[in-house]
Amino acid sequence: GYIGMINCNLNKGGERLIQLAKMMPETMFLVILGAYDKQIIDDTLPNILYRKSEPEMAFYYSQMSALLILSAKEGCPTVAQEAMSFGLPVISFHLDGVKEVCKDAGIYCNNIYGVINAIENRPPLITPPIIQRDYEGLKQFFKV
Repeated sequence: GYIGMINCNLNKGGERLIQLAKMMPETMFLVILGAYDKQIIDDTLPNILYRKSEPEMAFYYSQMSALLILSAKEGCPTVAQEAMSFGLPVISFHLDGVKEVCKDAGIYCNNIYGVINAIENRPPLITPPIIQRDYEGLKQFFKV
């Protein structure tokens, strides 16, 4: 499946994604464009497929094998919760918000080379016990 990313603006790591796609020309990326801020797009890269956001994102998540969060900072990323609900591993930099949401289900990287390593060595899907445990943690976090 595709390596996915939701929202490709500057704050969400759009430039990092383009750098990553250039460094990994054999890897296919699926980018769902955000509804706010200028989206960073490079139509010259054949390994990035850009799509507009849809109200029903299940189809896009079903086409992914992992989700990237390349932001420099992140609060409480709903996209990580959505991806984990589809069993997708979340690959991110060391961001407190992502760590709080994903816990052990996340793959955390120090730099772009760590992201490449994580993509190349990612698990196929998150195992159900990890999802259940982190869901229980999310319920406590959100007081559900």
